[in-house]
Amino acid sequence: MIPIRRNRRVLSMLGAVLALALPYSAHASTLLVGTEIGTTTETRATDFNPNFGNGILASVIVGSNPVTIDQFGLHGKQEADGSLRFSIFDASTGAPGAGGTFVPNLTRVYDSGPIATPAGASLDWLLSPIFSLTLDAGKTYYMGIISDQTFSFSSSIPAPAVDFGLGLSMPNSTGAFADRGRNGNFGNFSDPIFTRTGWSQISAQVYGTPAPVPLPAAIWLFGSGVAAVATLARRRRTV
Repeated sequence: MIPIRRNRRVLSMLGAVLALALPYSAHASTLLVGTEIGTTTETRATDFNPNFGNGILASVIVGSNPVTIDQFGLHGKQEADGSLRFSIFDASTGAPGAGGTFVPNLTRVYDSGPIATPAGASLDWLLSPIFSLTLDAGKTYYMGIISDQTFSFSSSIPAPAVDFGLGLSMPNSTGAFADRGRNGNFGNFSDPIFTRTGWSQISAQVYGTPAPVPLPAAIWLFGSGVAAVATLARRRRTV
């Protein structure tokens, strides 16, 4: 019989192996990507240029693997009591061009519906409700906010990119993703539609679940760990 102290040591080792082998929890939400707060504050009233609309979108490019997100937001504020609406559009359903180019018929893949939002005292991170959406590898998505009131937000032309290495990147000025930071515009608060691309980079945050440890490697690690613990236990029985 193995002494209790040794049992505890074996269980502790097994727990460590499990912690290394199993993928991240499906409920963990991590800041996948974000930008620095922009150096410029823009304000859009509900009667902003009808060819653009008063909604603003950040452009997000997905890496080589699909990524599941559960929340996103922009840095801004509601200028009067009203409602905000969070939307995401799939850029692969259209043909985005240079800044200011009209891009019709982008498919809206997420919409929060109207959310009552009081006037803000200052600009802050405004985050969407919790949801779940898997973004396809290699695609560009536009995600942002439209308001039924005058709305202000942070942006830069251009802004440095921040890539947390978890599958998403923000366009930057290096040519890696876009010639300049790019944004999207959308209008029609009651039923949002994408209108045009733009030049500025919008201050945005995207949250979600990091890619799990690859399954074959996890299984190998788990199996090796269990075998090592079992071998150790057998050796101690013979002592």
